[in-house]
Amino acid sequence: MKKSVRILLVGDRGVGKTSLILTLLSDVFPEQDIPLRSAEVTIPGDVNPLGVPTHIVDYNAEEQDENCLFEELIAADVVCIVYDVMDLNTVRNISDYWMPTVRQAVQEERNHESDDYSLRRPIVLVGNKADDLIESNVETMSDIMNTWSEIESCIECSARAMKNITEVFYYAQKAVLHPTAPLYIPERRCLSDRAKQALSRIFRICDEDNDGLLMHSDLNLFQKRCFGVPLPNRSLNDVLSIVKRHINDGVIGNGLTLAGFLFLHSLFIQRGRHETTWTVLRKFGYDDQVEINKEYTHPSLPATRSKAELTATAVHFLLELVNKYDADGDGCLSPTELHAFTSTTCNLPPPWNSEVAVDMNAQGWISTRGILAHVALALREDATRTLEWLAYMGFPYLEDSCLLDAVHWPSTKRTTFVCDVAGPRGVGKTCFIQALLGRTLNYTIASNIPAQKKPSVAITSVNVSGTNDNIWLILKEVGEERPTAQKADAVAILYDVTNARSFEQCARLYDDYASVGVPTLIIAAKSDQNHVLQDSAQQPLDFCVSRRLPPPAPFTCVQTITSHTYNKVAAVCVGCLTEISTSPPPGNAAALLTGVAVGVSAAAIIGLVLHKVWQSPKPRTLARF
Repeated sequence: MKKSVRILLVGDRGVGKTSLILTLLSDVFPEQDIPLRSAEVTIPGDVNPLGVPTHIVDYNAEEQDENCLFEELIAADVVCIVYDVMDLNTVRNISDYWMPTVRQAVQEERNHESDDYSLRRPIVLVGNKADDLIESNVETMSDIMNTWSEIESCIECSARAMKNITEVFYYAQKAVLHPTAPLYIPERRCLSDRAKQALSRIFRICDEDNDGLLMHSDLNLFQKRCFGVPLPNRSLNDVLSIVKRHINDGVIGNGLTLAGFLFLHSLFIQRGRHETTWTVLRKFGYDDQVEINKEYTHPSLPATRSKAELTATAVHFLLELVNKYDADGDGCLSPTELHAFTSTTCNLPPPWNSEVAVDMNAQGWISTRGILAHVALALREDATRTLEWLAYMGFPYLEDSCLLDAVHWPSTKRTTFVCDVAGPRGVGKTCFIQALLGRTLNYTIASNIPAQKKPSVAITSVNVSGTNDNIWLILKEVGEERPTAQKADAVAILYDVTNARSFEQCARLYDDYASVGVPTLIIAAKSDQNHVLQDSAQQPLDFCVSRRLPPPAPFTCVQTITSHTYNKVAAVCVGCLTEISTSPPPGNAAALLTGVAVGVSAAAIIGLVLHKVWQSPKPRTLARF
C-alpha cells in the first residue's frame, strides 16, 4: 500500500476547484479574494480517515501551461475532474478533453514502463455546486463512467453549502489505496484474473482440512487473522444465506465453496467496499498490482555467519501442512498429494534439490520426515529462497506471525549438521549414504538404479549417540579434491576392510581435513566380511589411537545396516563423542592376518601394535582437530 497519496484537481475554469480545497482547510466557504490557484497542501496521516499523508495539488490553466499539466498528471496518484453540475459544457468536456488528456499523459509515461496497473491513473468525478440541485444527476454520469474504465467513482458536493467536502478527498484517497481496476472488470461485472488467482490461493490456504470448503472454524479464523475480531455465528450464517440466494454452488452444507468465496468479494466491490478485499489481499502479502510483495517474501536477514535453521513454529507449520494434504493418512505424499501440497506457491518451485535423498516409502513417495529434511537442508543452503517458499505456502497467515519467526540462526544448540563422506574409489561411499535412509545394498541392487542417478547427498533425523537428542544429519559424498575450508561439521572417512590397499589413502584424507579443523570418524566399511591387514604405515586402530580419534566404526549394509554407526557420526558432528578405545573393531579378529605369513615378522608387527596401544595414554576428551 502506498505510503502517501497525491491528489490532483483539474477541470474547466470556474468549476470551483480552489474553493473545494480552501473550504476543506478552513471549514468555511471563501466568499471573496479566492486566488486563481491554491498552493499545494499536505494533510498529515494522523488527521485523515485512511491514515496516510495526503498532498492536494490545484491546477489552473491561466497560470500553468499544458507541459505543466502533463507533469502534474504523471506525478499524481489520483485525478479529481471537477465539473459544474449546473453547466453541461463542463460535463461534456470530461469526455471531450480531460479524459483523453489524462490518458495521453499516462501513455507517455508508459513508454518508459510496462506495468499497466501501476501506470493507470484512477479518476474521481466531482460534481461541484450541487447546493442548488434539486435532484441528483449522478445516474446521468453513468454513460461517462462506463466509457472510461479509469473512473472509480462520482460524487456530488458543494463548497458553498459545505456538502460532501471531506467525502470528495476520502474517495480520492480510497481510489489510490483501494483501487478497483486491479480487482474488478466493470464491463464484464466480474473479478479480474489476477484477483481470482490471488483469492483462490488464499481460499486454499485457509481451507485447513483441504475439503474444498471453508467451514465456520475456517471462516472465524480467517476473520480474526484478517480483521482482528471474530465473526459471531449469526453473522456467519447471514453471510452464507446471502451467498445461497445469489448462486447455486456457493454453499455446500454449512461450508463456503471457492465459488461462494469469490462471489462474496465480487459483491464487496460492487457495493463499494473495496477496502474489505484489499485488507484480505494485503494480509497475504499482495501489493497494489495484486502480486506478491517482495517485502513480504524477502525480509531483511540478520548479518551472521551461522546457518539458518527451522524454529519449532516452522516445524509445526510443515507437519500440519503435510497432514492437511496427506489424503490417505499414510505419512507420505503421493505425486497427486505433493502437487496439491505446493498448489499455493504460484508455480514457484520447491527450494530443495530433488536429487538429494530423503525418507520415502516403497513407491518413492516422500515422507513427512523427508519434507522436513528437504526444507532443513534448503534453509541451510539458501535461507532467502526457502523463506520465500514458506511465505507462498502460507506460513505468516497460518501461524499468525511474521516470516522471520520460521527461522533462527543458532550459534549453539544447532540441529542441522553436515558430514562429508570421503574415501578411496569403490569403498562404498554411495552405499553408506543410501543406507542412512534404511536402504540396504540388496535393496539398491534390486531397485536397478543407474550409478549416475544414485544420490550423493542424503539427509534424515538421527539420534546422537549417548544422548536423547536428535539432529538433521546431512551426508555429502566428496571427490578427490582437498578441503580448503571448514565447510563441513565432520568427515566420515571410509576404508574397505577386505582391501589391503584401502586404508593408505585414508591417512592422507585425514591430514587434509585435520588441517582445516574438521573432526573425523574412521569407518570400517564391509565389516561383515573377513578383515585383511592394511598395507599402510599404521593399521586403522593404531592410526586412530595415535591421533586420539574414536576407534574405526564398523559398517555394513548388505542385508542389514549397522545403524548405530550413524549415531556415532552424529556425535562427532555435535562434538560429544569421547569414546576412545584400544580394542579392535568388531569382526573376525583372526582374519586381520589373512593372506599374511605367520612368522617372526608378523609377530613383530603385532607386538609393535600392542606395545603402542599399551603405551599410549588414554585421553579423557577428544583433542581439538
